Amino acid sequence: MNRSTVVAVLACLALAGTAVADPSPDPHRVGQAVADELAALHGPPSGEPRPQALDTTDFAGQTLGCITLARWEMRRLRYPGHAFACEDAASGEVLGAVLNKSGNRKCLITGQYAGNDCYDLVICEVTDRLCKTK
Repeated sequence: MNRSTVVAVLACLALAGTAVADPSPDPHRVGQAVADELAALHGPPSGEPRPQALDTTDFAGQTLGCITLARWEMRRLRYPGHAFACEDAASGEVLGAVLNKSGNRKCLITGQYAGNDCYDLVICEVTDRLCKTK
């Protein structure tokens, strides 16, 4: 192989590597997915400050609405693994985590229901106000 061919091949490989490189994880997109799923637990917007119908599971007297984001959903959001979050129906407090594919915690999800299908969430140390989009 001559020198110009080697340079051309290396240039193509370098360009191909940058074209297929996976962009960095985006906590905003994960937060939006969490907000959409949590807001969906409340049913259609009621126009009230706090939606009335929260589809919940009762854990020893604590009324929680919980959601999960499966691995395939998280891959679209550039995170390996999965996530979950629960909302306390009485206080609106949100707590969860992003987990790697082995189930180890990568980072926390914390926040609060802010009214009108919106949440103030902290996903992987990034704070965001997110409202239901669906």
